[in-house]
Amino acid sequence: MGPAYPELGAAQDRVTDLLRQEEERFFETIANGMSMLEMALNELEATAGTKAQAGAIVLSGEIAFKLHDTYGFPLDLTADVCRERDIRVDEAAFDAAMKRQREQARAAAGDQGALTQITEIQSEGAHFVVTDTAKIQAEVTGHHGLLERGELKLGDTVQAVVDRQRRQHTIRNHSATHLLHKALRDVLGSHVQQKGSLVDAEKTRFDFSHHAPLSHAEIQRIETIVNTEILRNVSTQAQSMSYDDALKSGAMALFGEKYSDQVRVLEIGFSRELCGGTHVARTGDIGLFKIVFEGGVAAGIRRIEAITGEQALRFVQEADERIANAAHLLKAQPAELNQRIGQLQDHAKALEKELAQLKSKLAGYQLDALAALAVKQS
Repeated sequence: MGPAYPELGAAQDRVTDLLRQEEERFFETIANGMSMLEMALNELEATAGTKAQAGAIVLSGEIAFKLHDTYGFPLDLTADVCRERDIRVDEAAFDAAMKRQREQARAAAGDQGALTQITEIQSEGAHFVVTDTAKIQAEVTGHHGLLERGELKLGDTVQAVVDRQRRQHTIRNHSATHLLHKALRDVLGSHVQQKGSLVDAEKTRFDFSHHAPLSHAEIQRIETIVNTEILRNVSTQAQSMSYDDALKSGAMALFGEKYSDQVRVLEIGFSRELCGGTHVARTGDIGLFKIVFEGGVAAGIRRIEAITGEQALRFVQEADERIANAAHLLKAQPAELNQRIGQLQDHAKALEKELAQLKSKLAGYQLDALAALAVKQS
């Protein structure tokens, strides 16, 4: 495929590594699934007894679906194993469970795509608290929330009132997400793509495509890159243009996202993406960026959670307090903690060795004492 897709040749080592990892995961899936299936079939056969007619034993469709959905064990393989033991799979129940899952996934997808921002829509005698928003169409956003008092009806004129402090926290986290995305691609490679995102006043949570856990050094590089852009304190630029012109300008679009003919291109620091959300006026307004979590959420999908501004400052201060408390307990300066801990570990090992020697000597003394009590039979 190299001649048609030159990027594959350039990424041969990474593609080979990914394929190897997928093979290993698949074989692990098959082994785990076979073990669970065998247990379920053995229980079925034991319950049915020897009098059951061929084909009369039925494996629950819910069990088959759990094997498929949770453990990645294919339905056709489940059916093959069951067929060899004259057991039938309730495929109708399996299909019903699959349908329920798809409906739930579609409902969840309908709630994605817009920035969560708690707001109040107020009118005379009514008070509605917005807890979430959802993109219904390219230029239509729906609001979810709770009507705390009064009533709202079609045609009412309302006034939106935003919690400004909460909004500012959310804006910082949202703007930092763009810088994080660009930094991830710079550090890990151009294969990194956004696979999910949640931004609120407390944090930014960013899911992205990558095949391996991030090392401590990689996380530090990403933090340094983002904070360097923050320190540059450049102004944020946003302009409206056609979708085609936006792509030609180098703006990044999210795969699978639906865009209208006219889009909003956001340029913040070294990041240039399509985005309709609210952002800081300058990168310096973010204040401080700190990654607090990195982990896997699915095969080939990693997740990062990060904080900014006051939350990041509070996180650093709490970490500094823990270090100060540890230094006090160990009677050392914070800069000497590693050395002091090493000394304590060496001391503990020496004490364990000395204890083992004492136990050996004590056992010897006990044997001598027992031997002295022995009575010789005539």
